[in-house]
Formats: sequence, C-alpha cells, structure tokens
Amino acid sequence: MTAEQLWERYTEMATEQFIDLEEFCRKAAAGELGEPVDGSALTAFLRRVESMMLANIETKLQEAPHLGPMREAAVERTQQEIARLIQRFGSP
Repeated sequence: MTAEQLWERYTEMATEQFIDLEEFCRKAAAGELGEPVDGSALTAFLRRVESMMLANIETKLQEAPHLGPMREAAVERTQQEIARLIQRFGSP
C-alpha cells in the first residue's frame, strides 16, 4: 500500500467515524488494512498528515488571531507526535 493509498484510506475511515492516528498506523503496519505497508510508505503518509495538521493550525490562527500565543506549542506538539509515530511505525 502506498502513502497515497494510506491517505485515501485514512480520510475514508475518518469520514465514517473518529479514527485515532496511532491506531490507524498500528493497523497499517500490522497489515490489517489489506496489503502490508512498509515503513517508508508510513513515513510519507505521516509527513502528509503533519503538513495538513500544521496548515490547519495556521488556518485556525487566521480565524482566531487571539490564539496566536498558543501557536508555537501546538506546532511543537504536532511535530513531536508525528516524529514519535515515525519512530514507532515508519522509517526515520
């Protein structure tokens, strides 16, 4: 399964119900989503998720500038979480 296929599957599952990102990665790494997924595909998928999450933070700040002081912490948390998931499931 490619990173693009993972993204499509993740967004499909997320529209049906909440799906925890770590649980999705665990299932993907274990081959529970159909095809086995290698670490490089999971890393590319997680980098895409990270990019979308960081863009969402910036969008929220445009909508609510008073949240500006929380930007740095939100970005740092996001980057740390993605790094942790890549360490666990991907290829750093």
